[in-house]
Amino acid sequence: MESFHEAGHHSGNFDDIKTLIESKHVDLKSEVAKGQALQEKIQDMTAQMDDLNTRITSEIRPALSDSTEQLQRATAELAETTELLQLVEQLLQLGRQLAATRRLQQAGQLAEAADRVSELRQQTQRLEERTGHQVSLLSDLRDQALVQEEAVLHALVCRWRAAFSWDDSDAVLTVRPAGLEDTAAGLRRLGRLGRHLERLSEAVLGRLAAPLVAGGRLQRRRDADSLTLSVSAAEPEPEPEPGAVYAALTELVTALAEAALAGPLLAEFGALAGPALAQRLVDGPLAAAIPSGPQQRAAFDTVIESTERFSAALAELGFWDRSDSLLAYVSDVDRLMVDRVCADRLAAGRRLLAAPLHVTIPVGGGPPAADGPEPPDGALTDCLYRLPRCRVR
Repeated sequence: MESFHEAGHHSGNFDDIKTLIESKHVDLKSEVAKGQALQEKIQDMTAQMDDLNTRITSEIRPALSDSTEQLQRATAELAETTELLQLVEQLLQLGRQLAATRRLQQAGQLAEAADRVSELRQQTQRLEERTGHQVSLLSDLRDQALVQEEAVLHALVCRWRAAFSWDDSDAVLTVRPAGLEDTAAGLRRLGRLGRHLERLSEAVLGRLAAPLVAGGRLQRRRDADSLTLSVSAAEPEPEPEPGAVYAALTELVTALAEAALAGPLLAEFGALAGPALAQRLVDGPLAAAIPSGPQQRAAFDTVIESTERFSAALAELGFWDRSDSLLAYVSDVDRLMVDRVCADRLAAGRRLLAAPLHVTIPVGGGPPAADGPEPPDGALTDCLYRLPRCRVR
C-alpha cells in the first residue's frame, strides 16, 4: 500500500514539472517570437534610417546649403540696408544741424552757431572717412557746411573789429565790450582767437604802449557803451623815470581788463603782449636808469621797488604770469652796471678809432729844432691805441 501511494505521489510531481516546462517553453517561444519581431522592426528602422541618410545626403543637405547661402545673402543685404538707413538718418541730421546753424547766425547767436558748425564739420569728416567720399549728397553737405562756417567766421570777425576799433590817427582805441565774450568764445571754437589776439597785442603795443614807454600820458573817455583810450604826445625830455612809465602801463592794462579783456582772455592777451612789453622797457627807460658807477648805485633801489610793485600789479590783474622776470632782471643791478660801463667804454673806443688823425709837421720858416732823445719804439702807437679793457657778458 505504501509503495503504491509513493508511486502516485511521484507521478503527481512529474506532471507538475512537465506542465511547468511546457508553460516555460510556451513563454520562451513567445519571447523568441517577440525578439524576432523586434529584430525585424529594428531592421526595418535601420532601412528607414539608411533611406533617410541617403535623402539627407542627396536632397536635404544641398537644399539646406542653398538656404544657408540665401540666408547669408539676406543677412548681408539687411546689414547694408541698415547701414544705408543709418547713413540717410545721419545725412538728415546733418541737414537739420545746418539749418539750425543758419537760424542761429541770423538770430545773432554766433557763439552757439560756431559750436554747431564746428561739430557739423567734424561729423561730415567722419562720415566721409566711413563712406570713402562716395556719397554725392554728403559732399554737397560738406560744401554747404564750409560756406556756413565762413559766414559765421565773417560775422564773428566783424564783431571783433567793432569791439576794438582804431581811428585814423592810429593812436586812439575805442573798446565796445558788448557781446565780446560770446564773440571770443566763437572765435576760439573755430580756432581763430589766437590770431586776432596776436594782432590786437601788436596794435596795442605799437600804438598805445610804445608812446607810454616814451613818456606819453594815457587819456580815457568812457561813454555809455564804450571806452576810448588815447595817448598824449610826450614832452621832449630825456628818458622818463621807470616809475612813471610803470604807472601809465598799469593804468592801460587795468582799463583793458575792466572794459573788455577779463579773466582768461586777459591772460591770453598778456601771454602775447607781455614779453614784447618787457623788452621795450628794458631797451627804453630801464636802460637809461642803469647806474654808470657806484655813486649812482643807491638811487637804483627806487627803480627796483617800482618794478616790484609793477610786477605785482600785473600778476594781480592776471595779465602775464611771467611778469616776475622783469623784476629778476632789474634786481641783478651789479651785472647791469658792469655791462653799462663796459658798453660805454667800448663806445668811446669806437669813437676814438673812427675819429680822424691829424699830424702837423712844420716845414721851414723857423730855427732848426734842437736835437733831443728819440722816443722809444712804439710809444706813439701805444698812446693812440690804448683802449679800455672790458668784460663783455
